[in-house]
Amino acid sequence: MKEAMWKVDVSDGMSFKDPRTRGGVLPGQSTLFAGADVVDPELLELVHQRLSQGVATVEDIGQWLLTETSRCLPKHALAAVQELRNDGVVTVLSSGKLTRKSRISLN
Repeated sequence: MKEAMWKVDVSDGMSFKDPRTRGGVLPGQSTLFAGADVVDPELLELVHQRLSQGVATVEDIGQWLLTETSRCLPKHALAAVQELRNDGVVTVLSSGKLTRKSRISLN
């Protein structure tokens, strides 16, 4: 279903919002910061919510995004974790390159 939502959405899947997030953009409103290099704030908040439940791998986060959110796909997990790591919000517990098997925790 989510794959179909992403295919028909003219906003590259971004017009669907999850009701569990704060500060969502109102329908019909656009954001000044939308772009290919910007990770959706809603996605960041959802990943933060998942990590507040405990340590998880990027793969676990991706599976949670698929099954427990309204529009996010597993492929979005890695970009969200990278952004949260850059912002100092999470720590990568695994050594080496950030991958789907890397273990992540909130700081």
